[in-house]
Amino acid sequence: MKNIGRHAPSKPLMPQLHIANINSLHKSTINWLHPDEEHVFLLKKRKISQQQYLASRFLTKYLYIGENKAQWQEYKLAYSEHQQCVCLTKNAELINTFSLSHSGQWVALLECRYGLGGVDIQIHNKTKHQLLGLSGLLSDLDRPLLNNNLARFYRLWSTKEAFAKLRGKSIFDVLATPHYAVWRQAYMRFLSYNNQWDLAVSLDKDLSIEVNFWEVAEDEQGYQVHRINTDTLPSTLSILK
Repeated sequence: MKNIGRHAPSKPLMPQLHIANINSLHKSTINWLHPDEEHVFLLKKRKISQQQYLASRFLTKYLYIGENKAQWQEYKLAYSEHQQCVCLTKNAELINTFSLSHSGQWVALLECRYGLGGVDIQIHNKTKHQLLGLSGLLSDLDRPLLNNNLARFYRLWSTKEAFAKLRGKSIFDVLATPHYAVWRQAYMRFLSYNNQWDLAVSLDKDLSIEVNFWEVAEDEQGYQVHRINTDTLPSTLSILK
């Protein structure tokens, strides 16, 4: 497996987690998408789904190919056979693999270079009625932990979904698995941001992760990617090993 392009990170000592905020993707310029990606994009009807699709692909290609968008059409992101990870390919050649998650105006991308990993991000946008219905899908041993605590619900749900991606399964295959059984089968990392979202990372190795924040936006010059200085983020950002 190889990385290419001026922006391709040198091999890090720990897995890289990229978290991007989507800002003002309204023009829907798609001439840099691979033809297969463009076909999928045109099938998406909801604006937020279109924004998430464009932002994740724009961020990935920017990081691992470089700023020359003329080359971007040659590369595409596609899910692996068991939906376990997203693969960046060029002419059927594997360039890199990731775990990818979208929720609202946020995209999370976890590199899977040093083993298997899954990531899930969940913004806090559910009503209590919706949460009550979804809570019924959890294990009987998980429900007492909720106790009408919405933050715990998002933590549990993101834990299960990240673990499902690690194992290459559907979220519905693991919802009934008690939380402690998940923690025994994987190494979990958690991140919460300003009561806006919860994020979980599930790893097959006991590794710390390096977190990078980005903003993907659109202006008169087209789409742009900007690194966010973590010093400007609220102090309520918390990372738990």
